[in-house]
Amino acid sequence: MEITINSRIKLNNGIEMPYIGLGTYGLHDKVALKSVDTALEAGYRLIDTAESYYNEKEIGEAIKKSNIPRNEIFITTKLANENHGYDNTLKSFEGSLKRLGLDYVDLYLIHWPSSRLRDETWRAFEFLLNEGTCRSIGVSNYTVRHLKELFSSSSTIPAVNQVEFNPYIYQKEILELCNEK
Repeated sequence: MEITINSRIKLNNGIEMPYIGLGTYGLHDKVALKSVDTALEAGYRLIDTAESYYNEKEIGEAIKKSNIPRNEIFITTKLANENHGYDNTLKSFEGSLKRLGLDYVDLYLIHWPSSRLRDETWRAFEFLLNEGTCRSIGVSNYTVRHLKELFSSSSTIPAVNQVEFNPYIYQKEILELCNEK
């Protein structure tokens, strides 16, 4: 299968996500704004940020400046570790929306599997999904153990488990479990 800048994958909830996107970790201020602006001009339609990257405002400015219809850009952001828990998650998400200047995000991820409050945090994610302010919910950096724990406590399967995966880090067990679910 040939993958291009326009290729998409259908998530387990039917939402389509671009295969190729721009990660914005480490990009700040004018560099973040210019990088996203350039990526959008080049045809990228997936932009990945996080509350803890401290660049959501610049990402939002670049999206607005682009004049590309919102429904053509796929935005992922992530919950910061210190904001786990039901109420904290809802507050944190509202802050991300405000900084991004958006009405919704396409994918909201738990950035790291906090040792406590995971169930409460996931319940807040489910609420946001049902409310429609995020189109998909998922996790990041979850191991097989964390995923199985989540599957046993919730009927909502994450649409994504964003993990490092490359020729040097081949996480076969995670890949097999995610493909199964």
